[in-house]
Amino acid sequence: MSSQVSSPIVAAQPPLLSVGDIQVDRSTHFATFTVTLNQAVAQPFSVDYDTINGSAYAGVRGDYMAKAGTLHFAAGQTTQVVSIPLAAADAQGAEWFGLRLGALHGPGARTVTVGDAVGQALLGGQEAATLSPYLRIADVVTDEGKGYLEFVATLSAPSAGAVSFSYKAYAADNPGQLLAESRVTIPAGATQHVIRLPIADDTGVRDARNIVLETSAVAGARAERSGATGTVLDNDMMANGIVKSLLSVGTVSVDETAGLVTFAVTLDKPVEAPVSVRYATGDGSAVADPLGGDYQAGWGTVHFAAGEQVKYVTVALRDDALAEQAEMFQLHLATNPTGPGAGFVVVSTTPGEAWIGRSDLPAASTPALTAGSVTVGGNEGYAEFTLTLSAAAPERVSAGLVLLDAQTKATVRFVGSVEFEPGTTLQTVRVPVGEGTPFVADKAYELALATPHNLSTAAGATLASFTVTEGDPAISRVPAASVRDVTVDEAHGTATFSVVLDRPATSPLMTFSWHTADGTARAGSDYVAARGVVTFGAGDVVQRVTVPLVQDHAAEGTTETFQLVIELPDGSVDAWIHDNAGTAYIRDSGGTAQSYTIAARAAVASENGWAEFDVTGSAMKGGPELTYTISGIDADRVAGGLEGTVTLGADGKALLRVHLLDDLSANPDATLKVTLGSGASAAVTVVDTLPLSGTPGNDRFTLPLHRDDRFDGGTGFDTVLVGGVREQFDLASFEGGWHLRNAATGTTITLVDVERIEFQNGAVALDLDGHAGRAYRLYQAAFDRLPDQEGLGFWIAGLDNGATLQDVAAQFVGSAEFAQHYGANLGDAAFVTALYANVLHRAPDFNGEAFWLGALQKGASRASVLVEFSESAEHRASLVASAQDGIEFQVFD
Repeated sequence: MSSQVSSPIVAAQPPLLSVGDIQVDRSTHFATFTVTLNQAVAQPFSVDYDTINGSAYAGVRGDYMAKAGTLHFAAGQTTQVVSIPLAAADAQGAEWFGLRLGALHGPGARTVTVGDAVGQALLGGQEAATLSPYLRIADVVTDEGKGYLEFVATLSAPSAGAVSFSYKAYAADNPGQLLAESRVTIPAGATQHVIRLPIADDTGVRDARNIVLETSAVAGARAERSGATGTVLDNDMMANGIVKSLLSVGTVSVDETAGLVTFAVTLDKPVEAPVSVRYATGDGSAVADPLGGDYQAGWGTVHFAAGEQVKYVTVALRDDALAEQAEMFQLHLATNPTGPGAGFVVVSTTPGEAWIGRSDLPAASTPALTAGSVTVGGNEGYAEFTLTLSAAAPERVSAGLVLLDAQTKATVRFVGSVEFEPGTTLQTVRVPVGEGTPFVADKAYELALATPHNLSTAAGATLASFTVTEGDPAISRVPAASVRDVTVDEAHGTATFSVVLDRPATSPLMTFSWHTADGTARAGSDYVAARGVVTFGAGDVVQRVTVPLVQDHAAEGTTETFQLVIELPDGSVDAWIHDNAGTAYIRDSGGTAQSYTIAARAAVASENGWAEFDVTGSAMKGGPELTYTISGIDADRVAGGLEGTVTLGADGKALLRVHLLDDLSANPDATLKVTLGSGASAAVTVVDTLPLSGTPGNDRFTLPLHRDDRFDGGTGFDTVLVGGVREQFDLASFEGGWHLRNAATGTTITLVDVERIEFQNGAVALDLDGHAGRAYRLYQAAFDRLPDQEGLGFWIAGLDNGATLQDVAAQFVGSAEFAQHYGANLGDAAFVTALYANVLHRAPDFNGEAFWLGALQKGASRASVLVEFSESAEHRASLVASAQDGIEFQVFD
């Protein structure tokens, strides 16, 4: 391997401990952070934590209650949660505070590295309820390794009634490819809903891609615009000494009433070591005067863990109620990043800009629309136009937008429509650029107005100029060539190198010259020196070069190496070289050929699941990668393409996992065959996901376990019967349902609108808001413990058969356990104090205690008060983590 460049394969990293950012509605009364270890460790460890103020402050009269403590991770455990109580909601805008990770302790601490040490909790605003708030959905940026894209729908204030809207998501470069669609409801009094869309983490190198979330049929609120755009950064081309990662900060626009502005700081390629960069805000036309400015000045450091590509910086805004023009301030990044990965990063000198909308201008009946001109590199994935009204309008303003060829005035792309609700003056429109879009580098385009409504600007008017540049040569988008390493036994007779492009060749005849070069292996005695030319036709991505080996039949006991080196012809602009040399590792076997075997773990695999294969070497213990190819199935049904590499571990074995995708069409069974470079092969049968549906009534349905199925119970109360023991299955929730994975077969069943699962030795309740969830919470509220499975099953059966929750609560209050726990002569004050301790984990406040004592004195039963505490929002939120994977119980017959 050439010493000048690094492999695009991610290097092994130590276990990283990180705390994630969260979005929280104040009405939930708790902010729950998840602290995650990206891989398990063999020994236990602990980590200290504490809360830190942002624009939200801790305290009795503040926004949340400060908390500090220690989290304990058992051996093999990868997740812990920390719940922070929120203060009573008052009339305030969106704010944030943080959870900070501190020192590590314990036997496993030496193997763990803290990655993202601070998680931010963004608290949704709780202004006084209005009948018709604004619905806002912000653009987002993520990297494909995260596995999902999260859009946050936020109301400008709680609504007196429920707010609902429909959405559909599609790829910006292929609007016909529908990724998701649904209708969501934000309950009365709440202000946020999170839409999570899964994204595939493939292994092909590509430009940033854009996903459009389009909203419609908004009821109970006024939409600020008709959707949002999510940008997914590619994580498959690792930055190195030649191809560096561009570190930049984007532009964002908000209304000053939003309270916060959030900048996305991104690396366009992952870096295999941590890197940090300092940042600071800077005044533009908006100023950070502490006695009456437009925003709160900020500075600090953004830390990227190895492989991370997106971080966020949040700045507080101030609504000064003055009739001003649109204002702007900047976020600057230091040009000297620090950390082990700093040498692989180039920092953009263009600061991020935050444009603050002028919500306080007097209304104009027909305002004018303007936009700023944009120049953007094709590698950046998108361009953002900031659209500004000359003044707020008393009625809704709308317009269509098109991009024109500046010279011919021909339409290049219809951008879409934009709407300004009364009182708003600023919108941001995101336009995808780069791969898969019609824009040509260094050509001039124009953003033009079409179909204006309530605007003084005429149709056809040019709003802004637009240019897409080729960008930094280090991040050029022509194909990049690499040579893969290869491992062979000297008795095998040949070494075959793969020359791979990161994207299909675009020219009809793309050539590279190649030659062999000695390492510890010598031409003539270990291999046959050679040179030649490798040619790619249009659309090709891989070609192979075979070099003969010389078998000396001597037991040398060492591994020898030589290289295949490629070069571009002089003056070629069709491609560039990312990795110019591949290494052949010739393993000695004393004249006995090394052999490899591959065997499928299961005969059948299904879409949305995995085909798993065990790869074994007869003598080789660990070492370089073995190549493999996949055949017998369409490429769009396999994540990562139809070829790859697998590396044997220290025991001479490896697990090869092929992720199968659902192409959303009906397919016959396919035989997926994996062939190693040595010729050994194995196959599995891939079956299409089978959708099953229940009736409108109550269903009891027995599911097959040999394939990946989807069961939609529909309306009614539905139970799935599984012919296996509980320990054989893994159960995990996702937005909209549950995944039930059979550990024995590797298949996964997707369950939607299913309330219960019954196994041969127990059951799991999924109706967390139904009878099972209510009985589960009642145990904690009454007895300060989680329920035993037999007792829980008894009371669930009672509720299922017509008992009310108050009936069950009365039984709890009158039980022997209750008397033993609290005493036979428990007074009202002690009863209320016990409920506060069990549910809220604190002593009662004066007003709260007085309220509940008054209710009991006026005739309320203890059972009814117990139910009120048990079903309170605080209690429900505090038990989410313990019941997030279902509630286990024993069925009572």
